[in-house]
Amino acid sequence: MFALFALAGICAGISYFLWYAVNRAIGCARGMAANATYVVWGVLLQWGLAGAEISGRMVVGCLLVFIGVLLISLYPAAEERGAPV
Repeated sequence: MFALFALAGICAGISYFLWYAVNRAIGCARGMAANATYVVWGVLLQWGLAGAEISGRMVVGCLLVFIGVLLISLYPAAEERGAPV
């Protein structure tokens, strides 16, 4: 049982380190926008691990979240590009 907790702790530590490394690389605003993708992961894990059925609304919601994250990540605001507002 201790080995399972130790493995979970190591995985959590690696995940935490990678999250901060990516935030440093892409910028905090984009990194925080990517946090919204946890909705998509929640649906996928619910389907994969719990065997829950995915409704059409869930798929549409996940697609909207994913599109929003892409728009924020790929097309930064004018202030971020250094252009005059």
